[in-house]
Amino acid sequence: MGSKPKVVKQDPEGDARRAAEKATAEANTKKAMRRSGSSAGSSMSVLGGEGGKEPTGLSGAFSTFLNDQKSKLGGG
Repeated sequence: MGSKPKVVKQDPEGDARRAAEKATAEANTKKAMRRSGSSAGSSMSVLGGEGGKEPTGLSGAFSTFLNDQKSKLGGG
């Protein structure tokens, strides 16, 4: 009639590592936004992309990487 209770395995070291990675990614994103915000008056960015368009090249790859990490880690 009764079933066994579900065993939840805990991984505090893994949780801490993931939280540190998430915090680092968020800090790097904020730094990058501040840097790109100072050059917002120009039509061309430092990496050669045009203002108002999706980033390409290295900046686009980095944005894609960050979005993938957010979805894996459950961030917004």
